[in-house]
Amino acid sequence: VYAIILLSYKNKISVMSILDNELKNRHYENVIIMGLQLSNVMFNTNQNANRIRIGKKVEEAILSCDRELGEIIIDGKELSKDFISVKLNIDDLGWSLYQLDKKKWAEAVEVILKGVYSAEKMAIDLNAINDSMSSDFLNMALKGYRHLVGIFLDSDIKKIKDGILIEKIIKTIISSGNILRNHNLTDFLSDATIVEHDDLTLKTYLLNGIDDDLYLKDFIDNEFLSRMKNIIKIYNKIEIQVKSKAVSDLYYSFSRNNVKLIKSEPDPQAKSNLIQEAKIFADLYKGSEKNHKSKRWIRYRSLINELNFANVNKNNISNLIHEITDTIMQCTTRTDLLYRNSTLLVHTLAKQFELSVKSNSTLTVGQKKEKIQLSLTKINKIKEDLKRVDVIIDSDFLQSHKSAKSYFKKEMNSL
Repeated sequence: VYAIILLSYKNKISVMSILDNELKNRHYENVIIMGLQLSNVMFNTNQNANRIRIGKKVEEAILSCDRELGEIIIDGKELSKDFISVKLNIDDLGWSLYQLDKKKWAEAVEVILKGVYSAEKMAIDLNAINDSMSSDFLNMALKGYRHLVGIFLDSDIKKIKDGILIEKIIKTIISSGNILRNHNLTDFLSDATIVEHDDLTLKTYLLNGIDDDLYLKDFIDNEFLSRMKNIIKIYNKIEIQVKSKAVSDLYYSFSRNNVKLIKSEPDPQAKSNLIQEAKIFADLYKGSEKNHKSKRWIRYRSLINELNFANVNKNNISNLIHEITDTIMQCTTRTDLLYRNSTLLVHTLAKQFELSVKSNSTLTVGQKKEKIQLSLTKINKIKEDLKRVDVIIDSDFLQSHKSAKSYFKKEMNSL
């Protein structure tokens, strides 16, 4: 019911007033429940600033609550104060800070790392007393690592080695160490046998091929290695159904990570390998999903669009434009995918001109100018369509739109 309160940016004042009033009256549980239920609404509608503001109110409620919380149930699951604090650092206050302002990526990394450390410590402590919540904290730690990879692989941040390192950590955990023996492992549900290893073997694998120019240069210390061995053992005890959901989400992130690496990979063979591996992970993520309107299918289709763009040529680019356009039509409830595909469509339209028009000697100057004008009309329409969605326009899209306009105008002036 709380999620209905804030579905648009215009309502932010009333919601913040409600939260402030509930805090003033020491109704901390109401603040926490309301804030957590609004969290996904804010993320899915690209309202990261509001998500952070609400997250800070929830954090204030937790810190102000000088007693154990009552039963806080979100999506049918009871949550503790410690779990909510971890979730806030990893998602609402960490990942959303990066999404809001990429210039603050280092601050976002520190907040997420704080959440990951707390999550791993809680997982180990709860496992020692056979508390089933141990697996929930471990899955949140994995989500935090996933966010860190996404930040480090951002082409504007240029911390690729750190991203590769963190992805190795994730793969070591969910393979129960099997990745140490099979570096090309992709199906992480196929073998649950723990691979025994010492600290040196683990450290050698994680840092192999990675130079000293790391943002996280002091991250792999003795304390971390000891914690990792415990985390792997805890993960191996998790029920297969719980593992399957966590690994499925990670398959998606592995594929997305490869998409980012492809963009900066100069070697054709290495690029081809990344594309093939990304497609394997994308198919593993899709699984048996057949509902073309589901979140899983739309995410899968978005991945395939990005991978097809990496291999696009003048013979298949028209079909790719059709596929991206169709995907955009399905992204009615997922603003992040809407922007991702809209940005990709802008890039693809520019690529279509480069492949099919720019060097086409059969076209006259007048015809080429008409093609440029048509492309400009199309990319401007994409922007106008986004404006009709009651959200804040994504900065990556705006930059791509601006670059494409400059490219087309430059080509027009050169004719």
